Amino acid sequence: GRPDIAVVPVYGILAKNASFIEEACMGVTDINAISHAIAQAAAAKEIKTLILDLATPGGQVTGIPEIGALVRSVTQMRGKTVYAFTDERCCSAGYWIGSQADEFYATPSSTVGSIGTYLAWLDESVKMQLEGVRLEFFGAGKHKGMGLPGRPLSQEDRALLQSKVEEINGWFTSAVTSARKKVSDETMQGQTFGGAEAVARHLADGVVGSWEEFLALV
Repeated sequence: GRPDIAVVPVYGILAKNASFIEEACMGVTDINAISHAIAQAAAAKEIKTLILDLATPGGQVTGIPEIGALVRSVTQMRGKTVYAFTDERCCSAGYWIGSQADEFYATPSSTVGSIGTYLAWLDESVKMQLEGVRLEFFGAGKHKGMGLPGRPLSQEDRALLQSKVEEINGWFTSAVTSARKKVSDETMQGQTFGGAEAVARHLADGVVGSWEEFLALV
């Protein structure tokens, strides 16, 4: 009921260009809609307060740095304040976005954090051997075809993938510490925290009992 406040829900598993089936059946949210809504709030002169209502375990990396930067840019606009709130989960890619707000509030039983990055790779080569199946692979480029069933990773493949993970994780941790300067490296090791501990570790600014209590602060 407040024309000067915009609330943007950030729910579910976050992915860019998610399909209708992914959204309808798999709990995935297309982040293009989130980005568009934030941009609309940024452009609307009547909007003075932007609230990110977060309930997400995280998701894919693609597009998340850009949304985080967009949120941060709104905090730097004259006359606009960005709040983040969670009464559920705000983890990983979701926290990347939420951490860029001016202030972050969480309920006691919420889950906050999971600052870290991973890439999981399923090697099916042994299974295929036991089934009597073998991959015959022809390719150009020493890393081409990584991830094909039956093609084990080389040590060079592993080093490349680890370097990519560390690069992205560097973006993540830098974004968090640039917005929340008191967050320590020990807090950014992939673990999660309840609301009170999130405040103690400077991931959040306050604990509230409910959405209504949070709105009263706003």
